[in-house]
Amino acid sequence: MVNRHVKESSMAEQGMPMNDAPSRLGRIADRILSVFENHPLLSRVAGFFLPGKTDPALPGDELLGSRLTIRLLALMLGAMLLWSLFFPLDIASHSTGEVTSLGQTKLVQHLEGGIVRRILVREGQRVAAGEPLAEIERVAMMSEGRETEALLAALRIRSLRLEAQLAGADDMAVPEELARDFPEQIKVNRDLFIAQKSRLDSRSEEQQQKIQQRRAEEKELKARIGHVSSKLKLLREQIAISQKLMTEGLANRYEHLELLKDEQQLRGTLQETEASLGRVYAGLKQEQAALTSLDSGGHEELQKELAEVRRQITELQERLTKFSDSRERQVVRSPIEGVVMTLQVVTEGGVIQPGGTLMTLVPADEPLMIETRLPVGDIGMVTPGQQARIQLVSSIARGFQPIDGEVVDISPDSVLDEQRIPYFRVRIRPAQDAFEHSGARYPLLPGVPVSVAILTGERSLFNYIAGPLTDGMNRSFSEP
Repeated sequence: MVNRHVKESSMAEQGMPMNDAPSRLGRIADRILSVFENHPLLSRVAGFFLPGKTDPALPGDELLGSRLTIRLLALMLGAMLLWSLFFPLDIASHSTGEVTSLGQTKLVQHLEGGIVRRILVREGQRVAAGEPLAEIERVAMMSEGRETEALLAALRIRSLRLEAQLAGADDMAVPEELARDFPEQIKVNRDLFIAQKSRLDSRSEEQQQKIQQRRAEEKELKARIGHVSSKLKLLREQIAISQKLMTEGLANRYEHLELLKDEQQLRGTLQETEASLGRVYAGLKQEQAALTSLDSGGHEELQKELAEVRRQITELQERLTKFSDSRERQVVRSPIEGVVMTLQVVTEGGVIQPGGTLMTLVPADEPLMIETRLPVGDIGMVTPGQQARIQLVSSIARGFQPIDGEVVDISPDSVLDEQRIPYFRVRIRPAQDAFEHSGARYPLLPGVPVSVAILTGERSLFNYIAGPLTDGMNRSFSEP
């Protein structure tokens, strides 16, 4: 009673009627009751929990506040029960993923590796196709390339010398660039050309002299044969006259026999001279054959040597082509138009291994996708075309609204991650290209981590709460 008196006194001091507070609560209760009475379903619930306005059990004003509180709590519980029964909740499969480009990221690698001399781009920079990205230096390759070029030049000069020798030229013609870059090689080959030409000319001249000597012997023997033949002809005429005179008894037999003896000697001399002439003919043919062999044999050796030199030149040219390609690869160029996503090598002067990755590029103007890892147990509930909600995963993600998306692709088989745990790769097309919050935008960029909820169905809160109980009852009442 004292508390009530104090309360009434304070209310009176404030200029408020003492019975005004209960009347306010009554009016609020009347409004709530009118809402429940006008709804056919809620009126039944209200009739079950609340007595009518003319209920004789209604206490006085001093208990109205506490009674209304109990009744309001009952109404709230009833409303929550109705909401749990009739208002659905989304069922979703949750997973994590990241933003990717539909064209996939491109790895920029170097075939031979080497020392990174310069890095010409930075992360996030947009590059055009063919634009230089980095410069790689290969000291061993450059040294080997210069050595190959020098060896190739030496073979080309040697080839020019052999061609000049085969053509019988007085000197070897050399291109200006070779004469300028390799003067020592030119001098060595020119000296060798002169020496070999002099040696060949000397041997040829010697053989020509032998042939001339044989021809002189031939001429001499032919003259001797002519002289002996003339003497033999005259001697035979003498013998014929002597034979006739001796028949007539006018000649001496002894003188006739001397004539016959001289004839026999001349015939022997003629035969020996003809035999010598035959030997001279044979020797002349041999010397001529030797001269021909000298020329042809030298040409044949030169041709074999030239063929081998040309083969080596072809091999070195192929090697030099590889070195030229490798030299061109010293400047690493962008294979596509895109954006530099990550730099794998950031230290100038660092070493990159053969086949190592320099950086990754994201193709420009390619649609963005969300690639997520779906647990194997949820694959039966996810199909292409289902809706999804994409949420930013970041320290500043609070406040950014989720983005809607659509499942467009599911991998045909499971894939193992780094821990050998299987999952299905799911690609989701986002409905917009940025998260938004109060005018701020967080753009979707390749590599941005996100969480994904793929909507697989609906159920009420009551089913969600009562589900484990009903499942347990079903298992308990089933026969094992």
